[in-house]
Amino acid sequence: MERRKFIRLIVATFILLASGLANATAILTQTPQGSYSNNVLTGSRWSDFTTMMQTQHTIDQVSNFENYSTVSSYSAVWVDQELGNTLTSAEISNLQNYFTSTNAQALVILDSNWNDNGYLNSEDNEIFAQNIVDWLSDTSVNKLVLIGENDSWNTWNQSIMDVVGGGFVSQCDWTVGTPSSSHFLTTGVSTMVNVCGSTIDPNLGNPDILFTNNLAAVYVADSEMPAPATLALMGLGLVGIGFARKKRAA
Repeated sequence: MERRKFIRLIVATFILLASGLANATAILTQTPQGSYSNNVLTGSRWSDFTTMMQTQHTIDQVSNFENYSTVSSYSAVWVDQELGNTLTSAEISNLQNYFTSTNAQALVILDSNWNDNGYLNSEDNEIFAQNIVDWLSDTSVNKLVLIGENDSWNTWNQSIMDVVGGGFVSQCDWTVGTPSSSHFLTTGVSTMVNVCGSTIDPNLGNPDILFTNNLAAVYVADSEMPAPATLALMGLGLVGIGFARKKRAA
């Protein structure tokens, strides 16, 4: 009897430890860059959100996303806005590959002030922020977060939208939106303000628009669209079939 109790205690302890570890995610992001680097993860104006993240997760930083082996080793990748910069072609390719090859879910937010406490007196942006932290805890599906901004960031916005095949409307929008999706990320949110950001184009890339002001959306890779590696294998297979037919004809 005592042995059974001991075994149950060990099993219960293991389950608790396992569930705790499941809630901790290592998140890869880039070092703050561009001329608006205070409004990023670990930036001075995102101190509250950074604390939320670091309470539950760990944050690893790299200078860029040009090493795919590094990018693909994480279950969550966070791409902050970089005013005056753009993702390189190599970074776009790697992030596209991460998005499609791992069937990741991609969250795009076109406003880096959504967690700025100076604007959150009457809106539920803080609830949305906590939802993101909790959403990243689910490591059964890889997560990709892409942050954009307003019409001063058009080149940057285009580069992050190229990753998911989406589009945006360049503007400085101040609309207060309400949830337009039953997604986990909108849980408990009544209103969400866009603080002079651009908006998601709902007609490109089949986004799941989260709020009526088109501030944010979740994209999933097209299940019928082969990943880049699969395309390469298909190409080699077709070449092989061609050679085999020529050999038989000869």
